[in-house]
Amino acid sequence: MNHASKITDGSQKKLADAFADRSKFIAYRASTIFPVLVTPDNDTVIVMMNYWAIKNKLFNVCCNLRVYNESGDLVHIHHQRIDKDHIQISIKEVAALRDLKGMVEVEVISLDNMSFSFPAVVAYYKSKDNYSVVHSAGRIRNPDEPYTPAYSCETNWSCKFCEDITPFFHVYNGPKANSVGKIRAQLLGPNNQLIEEVVFDPGISSPFSSRVVLADELFEAKNIPGESFIKVTLPNAESFPRMVVGNFHRPTNFLEATHSFKEVDFEDYCPDMKPGKSLLSFMSIMQPEELDAEMVSFPTNSPSRAHVTAHVRKANDAILERTGEVLSWDAGSKADGIFVYRPNPLDKGVSLDFSEGRVPSRLNASYRFRVRNSSGKFSTDIASGATSSVYPAKHSHWGHGIISADYETVVMLQNISHNPGATRIAKGKLTIYSDKFSAMSCDVEIKPEGVCFIYLKQAFGLGSSFKDGDFISWFANFDVPSVYCYWVSYTRDGRICGEHAF
Repeated sequence: MNHASKITDGSQKKLADAFADRSKFIAYRASTIFPVLVTPDNDTVIVMMNYWAIKNKLFNVCCNLRVYNESGDLVHIHHQRIDKDHIQISIKEVAALRDLKGMVEVEVISLDNMSFSFPAVVAYYKSKDNYSVVHSAGRIRNPDEPYTPAYSCETNWSCKFCEDITPFFHVYNGPKANSVGKIRAQLLGPNNQLIEEVVFDPGISSPFSSRVVLADELFEAKNIPGESFIKVTLPNAESFPRMVVGNFHRPTNFLEATHSFKEVDFEDYCPDMKPGKSLLSFMSIMQPEELDAEMVSFPTNSPSRAHVTAHVRKANDAILERTGEVLSWDAGSKADGIFVYRPNPLDKGVSLDFSEGRVPSRLNASYRFRVRNSSGKFSTDIASGATSSVYPAKHSHWGHGIISADYETVVMLQNISHNPGATRIAKGKLTIYSDKFSAMSCDVEIKPEGVCFIYLKQAFGLGSSFKDGDFISWFANFDVPSVYCYWVSYTRDGRICGEHAF
């Protein structure tokens, strides 16, 4: 690896062009890679909603799970037809394992064009009665895709440096031996200054070998400031290199997981204001009263300083209204540090409106949620960001959750558009699926520029028949394309996990 050369993956396009290309996508195989951790107290569970049938009317679909140990040995293959609305697969159960570190390749095959080479599935990481969750991140490229030698810098997740907790990232080899080689890892402080750089061989030379790399075993730095973060530069010829990352809790072997974003290495800004629009982009932040939310913007969204200015709107009860507050920060690699925004406790919804200047099309961010007034060290990091005006219309959304005696799942919905004055009321239906009961639905109505929280256990009268480890899927469809969704499962004592909707 020539570390002095410009690092680029050679494939990322301007966001508008990337969306335009979607109409040409053809895929009969979709796949993704997740790390696997199985012990007597830990499990990795793959969960999916049959959106192929429910949304896309595709019925000839099957799923293969290939489970590998860290050395790349294939230890189990699981195959099943996707013929139910909700599917959950425990690696520990189907592979009859008690101890395993490695990875699973989730492969979905169809006789019909699925369009996307990524399947919309999630992995739950279970540690006794604690969970985290992450959606499809990286994948091994399909045989019909070009394997172009290049590098990608993966970053953009919240890192915890404290006693018994350390950041982690997962790296894996594809089908070709020695395709990864050496990796560069950089530790940067909250002021975006380099603290330490390490070039290392992860020891994954065999095909399909993998490793969860722990930051405190990689870096020598001590007394690392809060809000420091990590960049990892690695090859991506055989793989699409989004990584499963997060923070590892040593006492319980708990992988508190999210995914990385690529550091943007070329200039790509929102196009000029479109007719009928008053916003170039916006960040939608939602905060149920049981949770504390934060938005974290890393200096990784442009190779320049990328100064952005946002006007703040808030909703305490009904709809978003201007507060007169203006926020400014630098979002690019030349910035002086990360930017953290914390809503007030009474703010149920916030929009950071970008209506002026040069706003990066990919303004990535992490939405962090914690259970309010809990003393635990747990949080969930939802990798998301701003919604540029080039985003295509989207009427349907789906996700997952945990329902049990302890866990509630809240689906957070905000009806918000790039022309707030013209946003229409959103009317739709939310349906939940499980292997415990038949599908159940409820009507949903959201005011223009309004916020809505649906507590699934409460809304559908669930809980008494559920135990920890029971997952659900949900699907929502609206008559307007202006609804944005996140979901979080949590307990009152601080356990929490969540994701954005598909």
